[in-house]
Amino acid sequence: AGTRSPPPVEMAGRVVSLGSVTGGVGITYAHELVHRTGRFELALADILLALVSFPQFAVEHVHGHHRHVATPLDPTTARRGEGLYAFLVRSVVGGAGTVWQVEADRLAKRGASPWSIGNRAFRYAATMIVMPIAAWCLGGWPGVAVFAGQCLVAIVLVQGINYVEHYGLERREVAPGRYERVDARHSWDSSHRVTNWLLINLARHADHHLAAAKRYQVLETNAEAPQLPAGYATMLLVAMVPPLWRRIVDPRLPPA
Repeated sequence: AGTRSPPPVEMAGRVVSLGSVTGGVGITYAHELVHRTGRFELALADILLALVSFPQFAVEHVHGHHRHVATPLDPTTARRGEGLYAFLVRSVVGGAGTVWQVEADRLAKRGASPWSIGNRAFRYAATMIVMPIAAWCLGGWPGVAVFAGQCLVAIVLVQGINYVEHYGLERREVAPGRYERVDARHSWDSSHRVTNWLLINLARHADHHLAAAKRYQVLETNAEAPQLPAGYATMLLVAMVPPLWRRIVDPRLPPA
């Protein structure tokens, strides 16, 4: 007898579970690794990100998000009053544009064209083509569907966490196109133990933005950072209901 195919609901549950692991664990560890400078650690980050078809995160996060966080220039900073679902679209599309701009600027400083082979955006695009082909070779079209489904869950999860981490926080513009330095007021901290145990201190987020080179083991809660009323998992569930999110979080924001 052939192997029984699982019912659609069960299969969907498996895909969501897989994406929760590759996103909640895989991308969290990749996030730690993209801030390192060693080739081995950066290679591990690339592998983890390739498994969820999100290789551009390595450039966008380090050279885009950390530079422009809490400003209108950062597509992965949620604006005051912006709902989660609108943010997900804007952050994914805008993040891809950030990668192209970062690479164009980097290559221009070397006197090279953004269309040269050294543009990492092309390598990332190739990765996003190769991985579904590999999934098809291993499992046919069902393999591609599972791979794509877990990628979607993982990317939505990490961008949802981005939403929670910086929602509504803004740096003051001190001159046209120039903003005040990043400080603890520009990231939401969460001092809840389970979140930090499971996400290797990711919720000590203000300290991470103040010193991105710090390894997760030594990150600390910052008393000056705004505090979320619950851990990341709870706040992400709340964010899925935008009116409830605004009712709970907006009163905690600094005056506009």
